[in-house]
Amino acid sequence: MTLKVKRIPISTIFQAATMSVPSEGYSAQLVQLKESIDAHCWSRGSYSFMLVQLNILDNSWQDFLERGEESEALPTLVHEYVHYMQHFTTTWGFTNFFTCLDAVLHSFLNRPASGERPQIPLKDNFPSGHTRTLENYATSMHGGVKRDENRRFIFAPSASPPFELAEDTYFDPYLNATKPTYSVTVDNRWVPLTPIVLAENMALAASYLTAGLPLAEVERTMSMWGLQYTAVYRTLRAALPAADCLRLTYELTEAALLVPPYSIPMADLLRFVQANRVRLAQLPEEAIIAECLAHIKLSEKLPLMVQAALQKLDGLMTVYQQYAGQYSLFQFMLVLLENMKVGLQYRQLRPRTYAPRLGMDFINQLVAVIKSPLVQFRGDRQRAFGSSDAAFTDALAQYNGLLTLHHTLYYKEPVACPLQPAGSLCTHPREKECTEDALAAPLNPRLKHCLLYNTLLLTGVFEESPTT
Repeated sequence: MTLKVKRIPISTIFQAATMSVPSEGYSAQLVQLKESIDAHCWSRGSYSFMLVQLNILDNSWQDFLERGEESEALPTLVHEYVHYMQHFTTTWGFTNFFTCLDAVLHSFLNRPASGERPQIPLKDNFPSGHTRTLENYATSMHGGVKRDENRRFIFAPSASPPFELAEDTYFDPYLNATKPTYSVTVDNRWVPLTPIVLAENMALAASYLTAGLPLAEVERTMSMWGLQYTAVYRTLRAALPAADCLRLTYELTEAALLVPPYSIPMADLLRFVQANRVRLAQLPEEAIIAECLAHIKLSEKLPLMVQAALQKLDGLMTVYQQYAGQYSLFQFMLVLLENMKVGLQYRQLRPRTYAPRLGMDFINQLVAVIKSPLVQFRGDRQRAFGSSDAAFTDALAQYNGLLTLHHTLYYKEPVACPLQPAGSLCTHPREKECTEDALAAPLNPRLKHCLLYNTLLLTGVFEESPTT
């Protein structure tokens, strides 16, 4: 039976907002201010590489608009947008997204006949030995670093001297392969230089560059953050105490995320700095960075890396196009992959994104190229920065809904629909199934084409009958 797919107008599930809202009189470019923002006051935030969603947890959208670049949300907003930029413009980001899509598509294997309660493969239902699961994807993304029950990273103890580098390996359960990596000793712990650690060091440097704090305040507050955020900065600071190590951290981690296998070029850069610290200490930061990038041959390797990623991306898009006519899920994924293609092409032209003071100018410039993730401030609806792009926003909203559902269902069959809380993408009138029996929602005619219904439909897990 041919699957009948109804596309829901974006206005029914997602209310987009822009940095420029003429009816409310807000400027598209918020003014840069020189005042610094105390690190102890920064809002908490997060970026989900799986959901392509940025969250600001402690500040409202209205507060951000009113206070502009004095808002405590700004360093966090830049931090999380840097993660989005890493996601859509680096070779590591592409590999991560490619793996995530692979894990999702391997989960939707059970497609029951219409009229049955939808049965989505749960964690315990995968066949023995199946490696392409969400847990293994997360382990692969984190480079084998484990977390405790509070999701804090667990780093092995070290008796080696501070900032010593050591070669290591880790097992990637998703690819069922052993991979090389490097670790550095910080605070008597071995901190693996995995891509996620590099990404966090770059993003934290971006937060400080946005906040405009003096060096003494940077040093005083750096201990607030876990080692996964500071290991690269502290290693560089030990070697070059007089240099602007925030800039060095931002630029060197950014370069490493462009050159697989990421950990090895990062270790190479740190060793180069340590071995040449006396000479490099006499140079300005731009000259130090130029030597470092030349050392890992970034200008030679980057075009090759990007072209390889683009070829793989084109191949993936060709496969998705074969199924896009039947399953709109692939139509939405193609839109997102096209944005990643633009991001990789942009990166080839601009391998370095550093600016002396990051802020809304930085975000606005990138939004014009790679658009915006879903953004949600405290207590507010989901929105997006930049000019309206209905196709991209539609694709992102549907993809976000799919992944929210998939992640929730994979680990536990829910009672309440994960899309029913206030502020979610779904604006459909609520019924009892929304809070009492989520997977029965497609069987309720009044919930036809709620976001859960559409998500199940788009993936083929649930099929409409010919009379539906």
